[in-house]
Amino acid sequence: MQVRMFRKNEVGLRSRWKLPRPCSFLRVASGISISPPNFILLWSSRLCIVGLCTTLLLVGGCVKTGPQVEPTAVPIGEMAEHESDPRRAASMRVVEEGRKELTKNLYERAAYHFSRAVEIDSSNPFAYFYLGVTRFRSGQFNQAANLFGRSSDLFDLMNNWRAEALAYRGESLEKTGKIQEAQKAFALALEADASNARAQEGHARLN
Repeated sequence: MQVRMFRKNEVGLRSRWKLPRPCSFLRVASGISISPPNFILLWSSRLCIVGLCTTLLLVGGCVKTGPQVEPTAVPIGEMAEHESDPRRAASMRVVEEGRKELTKNLYERAAYHFSRAVEIDSSNPFAYFYLGVTRFRSGQFNQAANLFGRSSDLFDLMNNWRAEALAYRGESLEKTGKIQEAQKAFALALEADASNARAQEGHARLN
């Protein structure tokens, strides 16, 4: 008797206040009637998918990726530590000493270290490269262009460094008024590494 009265009152309230029947909003939204058990099952599966995606995102966020660094920001000292050739390792350590002087704008002292690095290992492209940077900043552009050319040849398959050396060579040649040679150097730099900013700017200036 009480159950019957409750159902009667429920029907009366729904008709009076125009309350929707259970799951009527699902029928309106999708045109499909979903019974409560199926509704619970559907949302349980969705929650599982959301939980899985969240877990994957968290795991992905924990994976360490190497930072994107400019070629000239590579820690030369660390490269020297992992170098198997003792002569190259010694030369790289001297290059690192020269880089410290270069950051202080002590160009003559920096040049001394880079020249010494070349004496230790005449095939070390980093020694020629940084000696070229030193000459470039000192305004000795002809010497700089030659040094950058030598270093670009020695970098060989190290495309990012080769591009940077060629881009510096292009700037050095541009400073001396050798525009066609500078254009060629910038073009070669972009072939080695199309994302090199120095080469992009130089190529845009001269073309």
